[in-house]
Amino acid sequence: MRKVLALITFTLMAFVGLGAAPSQADDVDNEIGTCLAQGQVWLLVVTEEGEPLANQCVGNPPSGEQALADGGIRMQFGKGRMICSMSDHPETCPATFDGSYWAYFQGAPGQEYTYSELGPQASKPEGGAIEAWCFATAEAKECTPPQLNIVQGGQQVAPPTGTTVTDLPVTQNAAVSIPGGTPWALITTGVAVVLVVTALVVVQRRRRSAGPKATGGR
Repeated sequence: MRKVLALITFTLMAFVGLGAAPSQADDVDNEIGTCLAQGQVWLLVVTEEGEPLANQCVGNPPSGEQALADGGIRMQFGKGRMICSMSDHPETCPATFDGSYWAYFQGAPGQEYTYSELGPQASKPEGGAIEAWCFATAEAKECTPPQLNIVQGGQQVAPPTGTTVTDLPVTQNAAVSIPGGTPWALITTGVAVVLVVTALVVVQRRRRSAGPKATGGR
């Protein structure tokens, strides 16, 4: 009887131990935490309804535009190269400004987002930072990207005071090309050709101005 009771007790303890086991090791980061800890850039693009068009690590892009392209965001541009559509949201750029726009921010773990002072073509994302975009409707006039659930060292990074975290699904968008980019290769080749042609013209003019050399004498 004692052996039976001991066996039952051992079995119950084993089940309790399994139930109490943590689902995540204490030193495990989630995907965004790992990306930022490695000095890479995280891209977040959400619609006015909070739908993520992109929520993924994009490495170390040289510009904000490239970060969007690396995150699979298809861009359409308006006047002044202002991004007016991302991945068909809205489907096409409005003929005239209707009050809605894509707002551009930078963020970091546990910190509030700051509105970017530079456009995405001129900005250079910093490693360990978040490139964040949200769509502001004409009615709302403004927007703020959601605070992401960032886990580093097995602990959730506390969001700024007065905010809550949003656990959005991570995307795996394939990179796309930037439309209307400057064709630097063609420009470089063109400049080289112009320089060569200019040099040939200068040489020909110098030869003509020198004239034929005189030979013999009186």
